Amino acid sequence: MTPQTLLELGSLEPLSKRTVRFLLGVLLFWAFALRAWNATPDLTSTRFWDERYGLQNIELLLRDGQWRPAHGLHPGLSYLPHALVLKGSDLLYQITGNESFAVLQTKGGFTPTAYLLCRLLQVVFGTLSLFLVYLTGKRLGGNRLGLLAAFLLSVVPWHIRQSVIYKADMVLLLAIVLAFYLSLRAIARPTLAMYAATGVAIGLAMAAKFNAGPAAIPITLGTLLSRDRSKRTFLWLVAAGAISIGVFLLFNPYVLIEPDIYRRSMSRTVRVYARKGAAKGVDSPFDLIPRTLETLTSPSFHGLLIGSAALLGLAVLTYLSIRYLKRSNIALFWLMALSFVLSYSVLYAVSTPNPSAHNWLPLAPFLALGAAWTLLALWSILGELLPTPRRRLVGVVATLGLVLLLGWPANAYTYQSTVPSTGNTALQLLRSRLKQPPGRQVISEYDFAIPRMQEYRRARMALQQVDSLQLMSRQELDRFDAEVFPGIRLEDPEVGPFYRGRMERLPEGTVHIIRPRPFKAWGPEIVVLIHPLRTGAGPERGEWIRDPDDRKLFVARLDSLSAPKGPISLEFRRPPQSRKGELRVDGERSPILGFRGPDHKPHQITRRFNTAPEVFLRFDAAPKADRIPFMVRRWKEDPRAY
Repeated sequence: MTPQTLLELGSLEPLSKRTVRFLLGVLLFWAFALRAWNATPDLTSTRFWDERYGLQNIELLLRDGQWRPAHGLHPGLSYLPHALVLKGSDLLYQITGNESFAVLQTKGGFTPTAYLLCRLLQVVFGTLSLFLVYLTGKRLGGNRLGLLAAFLLSVVPWHIRQSVIYKADMVLLLAIVLAFYLSLRAIARPTLAMYAATGVAIGLAMAAKFNAGPAAIPITLGTLLSRDRSKRTFLWLVAAGAISIGVFLLFNPYVLIEPDIYRRSMSRTVRVYARKGAAKGVDSPFDLIPRTLETLTSPSFHGLLIGSAALLGLAVLTYLSIRYLKRSNIALFWLMALSFVLSYSVLYAVSTPNPSAHNWLPLAPFLALGAAWTLLALWSILGELLPTPRRRLVGVVATLGLVLLLGWPANAYTYQSTVPSTGNTALQLLRSRLKQPPGRQVISEYDFAIPRMQEYRRARMALQQVDSLQLMSRQELDRFDAEVFPGIRLEDPEVGPFYRGRMERLPEGTVHIIRPRPFKAWGPEIVVLIHPLRTGAGPERGEWIRDPDDRKLFVARLDSLSAPKGPISLEFRRPPQSRKGELRVDGERSPILGFRGPDHKPHQITRRFNTAPEVFLRFDAAPKADRIPFMVRRWKEDPRAY
């Protein structure tokens, strides 16, 4: 086998049309079903925070007929197709009066139908991108390459996620793959029509998201290196560029009419990305290289095995493509693919220091193609060592093994994204039982993975994570509104009696055991004990006053409080200049808990303690203000809660 044969995968026997249609149909149906299922839970604005930005432009268009965008975070193609679908549903509602077709709520915002339609349209875009990857792979190395690349992309968790959430990323990915596929066709058979179609696709990509510029690199490189290059093809390339700009402006006329809309939005985004990059320790574009490799080989993308195969394949393909550029169109096609990977990576690195995972998604189809080539090239080499009768059997077994190895995690990811976890179910229970006032205190041995839990942000509760409840006194535990621990603690012969004792002391209806059930909840068994305290008379106000000799130290005198001594908590807002505060009561350190207040901003609350004459609060950095107001709440056991 020659290197050129390996480059073109020429030793692989092509699959029959019937086999290809069957396998492709199964793949697309499975991928669509997974994504459609994942689109259905929680049809509100609380599941995906970023959905609100595209919907702001749609709401302005549907309610007021205003084409001027509310903001310029994303270009027109990111929301106009969804606006068209929602408008169609709204017309059906006006004609039939059927509430299930309504997309706009009377008091503002969108109905569950609107969220479902937007997400299902994303599912369609995501599935179409897999089909285009198949067509692209077929041109690069045959139908085996196309099918395998489409499968490798279909199991990427970030592709599954972005095929559900209403954002610009999936429209962008679809348009980029379309532009690349048409670029290959334009170079293979150059005509003005094909160059024009490629220009339209590039324009659509730029109209989907502003980072789509590198989509024009493959057709440009292909024209420059093509054996059929001539003055005519260069003119066609210029025409394609003009068409792409025209298509972009067609969807985004306000770029010319009122460019400040986009300038303000992009400036704000750049500043936010800069802060995030600095927080993650990215000081230069070179720092992004290891972060990028880490992201692309992480379980959220291709994983270590397939990601490494992709990077290895792209490296080998670079060498082979340069070596056989003058002899093979496939070599030129792979160089065009590599040019997009390189140009997109460089442009992203110089544009922002923020290693945001979703912005690397446009590279996923090209890495899937590279990984598919690597696996098929290895099979081409190893297949020659096997006797012909065994080759097909080993190939079938290896294919099924790969499908199970990669397909099962994709199913599991979708299941866990769609079915609530036992942790999420526990938070829903706490949210329903621990109501006003905000800042109810929960102590937990179970790790809720708070950054990913929407229910926690809605609950307005303060959570303290501990290794063992057994290390705390009963008095301390009784001052929390709820205790949470894994159900496995009850089976431990050493600590089981303690946890069963905590359960037995409470009346019926306050002990909740949340168990995993198929399609109802997944995860470990969790025990939730509810014993909320009742607030006393209306909250009192107080202030911490800066110590004259120590700018980081603040003192609050509580001996003037009129109510009798008892458990209290102090709620306050941490000064923006300080990240951390340390509270001392009677000389002993007492924890400070954080929670999201009714204003959606972070609040701080002290753990409940007995009233002391003075309470000291020290910050890691000196705040500007000399006084920090707080609110005092008094607590006592509430028998009515049981």
